[in-house]
Amino acid sequence: MCLDNSRVQLKPWPEGQGDFIHANWIINEFLEYPFICTQGPLNQTCGDFWRMIWQENVELIIMLCRTYEENRNKCAQYWPLNQGQVLTFCGITIRAVEKRTADPDVHCTALLLTYRGKRRPLAHYQWVSWPDKFVPNQLTVPFTLLSSARARKTPTVIHCSAGIGRTGTLVVLEILSRQVYFSF
Repeated sequence: MCLDNSRVQLKPWPEGQGDFIHANWIINEFLEYPFICTQGPLNQTCGDFWRMIWQENVELIIMLCRTYEENRNKCAQYWPLNQGQVLTFCGITIRAVEKRTADPDVHCTALLLTYRGKRRPLAHYQWVSWPDKFVPNQLTVPFTLLSSARARKTPTVIHCSAGIGRTGTLVVLEILSRQVYFSF
């Protein structure tokens, strides 16, 4: 559910429409930097998703789903898959600079965003082995992903398909682990 009091509000954009995106800020006393939790972009919302990424100076996207799961589309292919491939949404150019698989369960893509002559790097981590409505088989992956988010000084975007189950679980895991950390 997207709550009005904590939703990300898109600013006016020459190539965009409206201020709504299905995304909420997660701010907590134990989080050093906020998270933005959102549903996986749909074909018709990719432009708004990239507007949000640019507007909020996001340096890391953690994707917790595949684009296609359980014989259903879960999320649009909103980022370029192959090195050198380029996509453009709402005037923002997204180029895949490097792709690597540090872990068989996590696909890492270094992206370069360009908008009106300005460039920004962005990391995209996709955890591909956590099935919807089930428990993941890897217990170290979430901590590795969260450690990467902690290393950045900007909001991190986290999404699964609906932006609630897997996304909420990862955020709660971070809040609880930071609460334990700061308690000692």
